[in-house]
Amino acid sequence: DLVIPESISLESVYRYETYQSAACEDTVAVLTFGNSFSYDALYYLPSIAHSRGKGLISGNLVLGGCSLKRHWNNVNRKFVGYDYFKDVGMVHEYLTGYPVEQAYGDEEWDVVVFQECALTSGDYSSYVPYVFQLQEAMREELSEDVEYVWHQTWAFPNNSNYDSFEAYKYSQEYMYE
Repeated sequence: DLVIPESISLESVYRYETYQSAACEDTVAVLTFGNSFSYDALYYLPSIAHSRGKGLISGNLVLGGCSLKRHWNNVNRKFVGYDYFKDVGMVHEYLTGYPVEQAYGDEEWDVVVFQECALTSGDYSSYVPYVFQLQEAMREELSEDVEYVWHQTWAFPNNSNYDSFEAYKYSQEYMYE
């Protein structure tokens, strides 16, 4: 029986049960090249994986506001300085000053996720050629079986006060399209 101290929230218990599933036989390992939005995306991913009977290992290479262009430049010059968040079972690591190259071999990744920064996420030209260059660089480093995924950042709400939202005519629909 699981004994829950009063100081632990129900959310913590749920996350505890979810992370226990990371050791299951059918585990997916996901590496993300992201920014502050990738925190949000990965927060619920363990619960989603658990609901599908899968375990999850996640590695999140983060630089706040980081664009695909900057991620590409970082990979190209072997940048040391990412924040790296990793969750495996009950082990949660947060490392600063992390070398991008070290993440490649940290796990046998099944999925690699790329994300553009929110401020230019509605501008297709900000993706090209960087998302393709990142994918090619990862193909040289990782297993040929890795799946590459695009994390599309959601459009800003119409009442957003971001300066760059002006480029989208202050319209969520325009930004989305």
